[in-house]
Amino acid sequence: ARVKALRERQKSAEPAGTLVQKDRAMAIRTEPNWAKKKEVYAAFRKEFPTSTYLPALTIMVTNDY
Repeated sequence: ARVKALRERQKSAEPAGTLVQKDRAMAIRTEPNWAKKKEVYAAFRKEFPTSTYLPALTIMVTNDY
């Protein structure tokens, strides 16, 4: 529980930080509905245009199409 609290505090302190990006990237990966996945991916790309997660997410969304 303590680790989770620390993660949440760090995500609050850094809303564009790595932990937030990692959680959002995982949400995209696990979204079963392709239309929804594409929508969430587009929002991620707009919010984090220089994210290190973006290349892999782009390939995944393209392959899922």
